Amino acid sequence: MHVARMHVEERMSYRVISKRLWEQIGKRISPRRLCQMVNEVAARAKDSKALQQEYQPQWSGYLQVDDKNLNVQGTQRKSLVGVDRTGDSMHYTLLTEPTQEHYTGFLECIVTELQYPLRGITTDFDPLFLAAVRRVLPGVPHQGCLWHAKELIKALMEYTQTERTYLQLQGKTQRWREALVDHKRYYNTEPMENAEAKLRDVEAQYAHKQAFLRAIMTMLYAPHRRRSTAHWHKLKKQYGTSYPRVVAWIETMWELLLAHHRDPQLAKTNAQAENFNKQLKRRFKTIEGFQSAQTAANYLNLVCGYLRCKPYTDCRGPRKVYNGKAPLELCHVHLHHHEWIKHVVYNA
Repeated sequence: MHVARMHVEERMSYRVISKRLWEQIGKRISPRRLCQMVNEVAARAKDSKALQQEYQPQWSGYLQVDDKNLNVQGTQRKSLVGVDRTGDSMHYTLLTEPTQEHYTGFLECIVTELQYPLRGITTDFDPLFLAAVRRVLPGVPHQGCLWHAKELIKALMEYTQTERTYLQLQGKTQRWREALVDHKRYYNTEPMENAEAKLRDVEAQYAHKQAFLRAIMTMLYAPHRRRSTAHWHKLKKQYGTSYPRVVAWIETMWELLLAHHRDPQLAKTNAQAENFNKQLKRRFKTIEGFQSAQTAANYLNLVCGYLRCKPYTDCRGPRKVYNGKAPLELCHVHLHHHEWIKHVVYNA
């Protein structure tokens, strides 16, 4: 248990743990054996269904979901996670292959087996998630993540390519100007003049795209549907001919982008689920490899259980009141102590 706690709580690699144990107790334990010890503990970790049955958390009903690739046995596996608005990662799984049936089954498990009181859901624009929500949750308010929307819009308008070109030309012309200030002789200034002319053109394109993107985000984050609609009509008149692909995409996704107007409790982004999956990805990087997909699933249960029982320490703003409480406690679960391993592992 002590090794599992060192590995999970302090995110130590097995090589570092081996070194620490040698320093503390004078006993050498190979990293391979330490990995086996952690896997033995993880095999007894409770999954999301077992924790729900034991603790009966009272969730808010506003769900965020996300998927991310994790490296398991040298192959990419999909990690699906559902996070309640309280921050409780109430369901998680690893997929052998990402199919529509798996995504649909993931949402069905949340609603039926975990009895989640779903009031609204926020997803990215992954077609598998969109189809799963339409199939399993018809009529439930569904918000598309506005951060992902911004990234998709930037791709449609080739914003990143323009930004990169602008920065490269800006750096090049700046170096030439500095060289002239240093009185270095240039027999031919035509290349610099051409680059400066090109920089002016690209700078105008970049400024135009920046203004369009800012206007779109103002429209999407407007507090009322009527204001968003008014913004959109102005945007189409001003920029519609320049960015027809963006205009067509926004009109197709209009209701998905502005679902938060129907219910202010809906999260505008799936940032909590995204951040949770990022934590998992960082932790999986400390593992050189898993013996099997089941071993990886057990490890996932162990880490997710730990994060559900770990008190918040650095929340800011309105969430500052969460500090000192674990996500499960925010779901009205009374944890007698914060010895997470006793909550998460059978016979700990």
